[in-house]
Amino acid sequence: MPCVAKKHECALPVMNDAGAGQDVDLSIATRELDRAQSLYCLDRENTLRFSHENPAVVAAYERFFEKPLSHKAHALLHTDHDAWKMPNEL
Repeated sequence: MPCVAKKHECALPVMNDAGAGQDVDLSIATRELDRAQSLYCLDRENTLRFSHENPAVVAAYERFFEKPLSHKAHALLHTDHDAWKMPNEL
């Protein structure tokens, strides 16, 4: 659901998509745009861009998990969200 600022922005006549009404998908808050630009810059400048190339991840698989998709990796890294409750749900 869009925030109040987006709702206001979408209500502007220039935001109508060919006269078909408000196009919420066209609006983006300044905060979201700033965050997207920051993430893009960080990603572009980072030499390590993929988790499977991360030396720490490679070492963890070599030392503990054997290989990606192994039974051990699945048992240790995957969570059954229905098997536990948050502390405030007890």
